[in-house]
Amino acid sequence: MAKNSIQPWANGTGSNRMTDAAYQRWDKSHGFEKGTASSEEANTLWATNSLVASAFGQFAADGSGTDVTTDMGRDQLVDAFKAALTQFINMGTGVPGSVVPVGSPIPWPKDEAPKGWLLMEGQSTDGFPVLKQLYGDRLPDMRGQFIRGCEQGRAVLSTQDDQIKAHEHDKGSLSTSEAGGHTPSGKTAPAGEHFHNYDRQTSERTEDGGGFDDGYKKRVFNEPAETSVEPAHEHELVMEAVDPHIHPVTGNTGSFGGNETRPRNIAFNYIVRAA
Repeated sequence: MAKNSIQPWANGTGSNRMTDAAYQRWDKSHGFEKGTASSEEANTLWATNSLVASAFGQFAADGSGTDVTTDMGRDQLVDAFKAALTQFINMGTGVPGSVVPVGSPIPWPKDEAPKGWLLMEGQSTDGFPVLKQLYGDRLPDMRGQFIRGCEQGRAVLSTQDDQIKAHEHDKGSLSTSEAGGHTPSGKTAPAGEHFHNYDRQTSERTEDGGGFDDGYKKRVFNEPAETSVEPAHEHELVMEAVDPHIHPVTGNTGSFGGNETRPRNIAFNYIVRAA
């Protein structure tokens, strides 16, 4: 573990320094008066500043892995602090307690991902070892997808197709309104001028042998015939009267809805911290 050599001044028990209450009452706006600074006042001032410097140095050493010493240059200390801050906000190693772990999907209101992030469009995780460890060979394609909390018995990162929960609709008592007693009636459609074909029965004489007064036989048979031509007309239809009644309605309702099941929503892109 990297060390931090910047230690707080006069931080031990019983140190020669002012109490916090006395320090708060002390007028610090003009600094020490010439020739009047006491060791207690000086120790308190150095202790306050060195405490902040020590905490800063410890953060830089722990997060960067670089030793923070009293003889390092300012630029070195700044670099160590930047590295520690990067580590803290998890730009690469997934430190517990960091702001956003690598691999976390985040809604993003732009079509381009910011630096260090990737749009989640099913692309390869090659070159991103942490993402490969979390997601496998490819990122999920989050376009048109919702995230759902993983319930017991379901695998993390498993997918589901859209679905409507099985249910029934009560048939109720749907029917037509009561029509009352009535006699259905109406007319046929006009047929226009026309005639009807039919077969008529007729007879004729054959050879001698009786049947007619003159002694000839009679032969009876059917022959095609036509009625006389009737002008265009229609036929009246009158049915037997019926009592008041209703008619039941059967069958299915018509199709309703679109091509998918979805809640009300707003579109964002999902991005993931890449490294």
